[in-house]
Amino acid sequence: MKGYFCISPIEGLNYETLTHSGLTDSDGGFEYEPGETVTFSIGGLILGSAPCDLELTPADLSIEVAGNVKKITNRKVTNIARLLLSLNPNDDIEKKITITEEIRAICAKYRKQLYLNQPEDLFTNDETVKKLISKLNSTLVSPAFARNYLRRAMYGIIKETDVEIPMRDGGIVKADIFRPKKAGHYPVIISFGGYGKAFWVGKEADPNEVELHAKLEDDYFEGIQHETDYISFHIASLAAGDPLPQVPGLPPSGSVMNPYLTHISETFERANVLDWVPEGYVVIHADSRGLGTTPGEYCQFGRPEADDYYDAIEWAGVQDWSNGNVGTYGGSFYAMNAFNVASLNPPHLKAFIPLCGDMDPMRDYCRFGGLMNKFGFTPKICKGEFVGKDLAEFCVENEFDNPELFNKNSHIAMKGDPADIKVPYYTAISLEQAFIHTRGTSEIYINSSTPSDQKYMDITSEVGVHYWMYGKDIFKRHKAFFNHYLKGDENQLENTDPIHMMVRTGYGSYYWQDEKEWPIARTEYKKLYLQANSDMNIPGALLDAPASESKVDYPGDEENRITFVTAPFEEDTVLGGYPMAKLYVSSSSDDMAILTYFDILDEDNDPVPVIMDLNPMTPVSKGGLKVSHRKLDESKCTQYRPYHTHLKEDVQKLNGGEIVETQVEMLPMTVRIKKGWKLAFTVMAQNSMGELLDPQDNYSAGATYSLYTGKDHPSYIQIPVI
Repeated sequence: MKGYFCISPIEGLNYETLTHSGLTDSDGGFEYEPGETVTFSIGGLILGSAPCDLELTPADLSIEVAGNVKKITNRKVTNIARLLLSLNPNDDIEKKITITEEIRAICAKYRKQLYLNQPEDLFTNDETVKKLISKLNSTLVSPAFARNYLRRAMYGIIKETDVEIPMRDGGIVKADIFRPKKAGHYPVIISFGGYGKAFWVGKEADPNEVELHAKLEDDYFEGIQHETDYISFHIASLAAGDPLPQVPGLPPSGSVMNPYLTHISETFERANVLDWVPEGYVVIHADSRGLGTTPGEYCQFGRPEADDYYDAIEWAGVQDWSNGNVGTYGGSFYAMNAFNVASLNPPHLKAFIPLCGDMDPMRDYCRFGGLMNKFGFTPKICKGEFVGKDLAEFCVENEFDNPELFNKNSHIAMKGDPADIKVPYYTAISLEQAFIHTRGTSEIYINSSTPSDQKYMDITSEVGVHYWMYGKDIFKRHKAFFNHYLKGDENQLENTDPIHMMVRTGYGSYYWQDEKEWPIARTEYKKLYLQANSDMNIPGALLDAPASESKVDYPGDEENRITFVTAPFEEDTVLGGYPMAKLYVSSSSDDMAILTYFDILDEDNDPVPVIMDLNPMTPVSKGGLKVSHRKLDESKCTQYRPYHTHLKEDVQKLNGGEIVETQVEMLPMTVRIKKGWKLAFTVMAQNSMGELLDPQDNYSAGATYSLYTGKDHPSYIQIPVI
């Protein structure tokens, strides 16, 4: 019989059974008879013995471990793996380890002095080990590095690092490819972007970075949790190195306003290798051009990036290990790239899972309502010397939806058309987001050309893009989706309603409710009319019909809250879908900003937090509008959502004191309001803790804003009751 010994295929390893002996072949193969035990050695340096089997690894050479992948931190197993991976500095150890006669002779000289079963640090500093490694002209790999190799081998996973994928213009992008060790033709799951393809996130451009990510990987699989505070996580320190220093004015790490998020996945917002490869998939993590160690200019969310993604998909579809069916997968950044490339319809793209993405820069992520979104994507952390246009700077500079800047061929921030998306997909809306992904994914789902029975959407809490996508229930749905469209298996989702909606019920609780369409067809869009009090410190009312004329004045350069509250709800009420507001306003200056928020109050008028694990004061929904951007494109407005042109030629400045009608778009939401609770609607001019600001603000200083209510100026909010 023939067995194989590997951490990577090892050629030239001594082996001996009672009836067979020799050197392992180029695949790590050795001969044995049923029931025999085999001993492995290098020139007489005994590594250990194990009962013969079809596949053996260093984990089988320790009786304490006995081939159990959960026990490979064992010191002997770790040190054997380190030694094997360090034997031949000329090897590409991802492909093969070659033990030459010279290497066996060198090891023979130290076979009596070298002690494998000692703690890792003592092994590292052992004089015999140092002399052996020196004679080999090699470097001893770290314990974490060795265990990662061993772990992959035991799970039947082959990794290829920095594979160069050719692009149509002669350039390349670099990718890490993970595929089943067993030869075959497999469907491919690819992600392309953004935060780096190294374990968790980041790049591996030098030995220190390689070791950092090796340690993160080993810790993850050994159950040692790492955490990053929310602000660092989303804004600056995604590379998982040292945390940001505390910045004056920012909430401290771990506080209610800046909680810790646990690293719960192998890679941030990408597919987990261990979830998919053992299930018969190839997983590719590619860095966009200009990120990581991939050369070139970075064109964030632009047509060049989408074209490169297209080329990578087509390349993956014709490789020897591919069955020709490619799916894209990823959240947030990776979903945005996935939507863009799907609108180009590469032939080998058969289905995709874009979780929480956007396609319209001026409405979905750069700006909202003409105001700039403070949220910043930070791919710069994945590149030593960044070459490209900073997206945040681009958003500051460009206030209007200029068709020459924002179109399907834009160099950065392309504006694709959801109607061009035709292939099956499974997406997700993330609630409570920082004016990214919530509107974008919802609008893509509504307007894409994919048949209604081939697209699915989850609606989850904000952390859903980071947590729920890796949970067993959502993963089961994702796997069923790809198994059908990429493998040809029976469609396990065929009798499943396409909308899987989390209804938030307060204090971190929720339940799932499935629906047949989005927006939900039976929605009642209920109007509640504002009744202002002249004193802005006294809450106004939300009524079923307009009341007497009134207004409230407030300073345009302060953070005052103008709040309107309903009467207690007479029964439990579920809201699910798009809210909006129609407000009559004026300013003593030539413009103004309107920021809007929905909150829930309990029987004691205390706020009810609805978010899962982040800032409990996050509103149920929010919106905003720069009033000079109030011009509507009536052809694109719906019953539930206004659509502003945001064109420079449509700017409508205010004449001091002029009362104008505005429609304020707000983000989709879900919530169950319990009997006795109340809905609160708040208007603000400024909010330093919010996400929207106006870099072109030359109008708020010293200005007085006014909000009008009543029969002549029937300001109202509209809520989606289901």
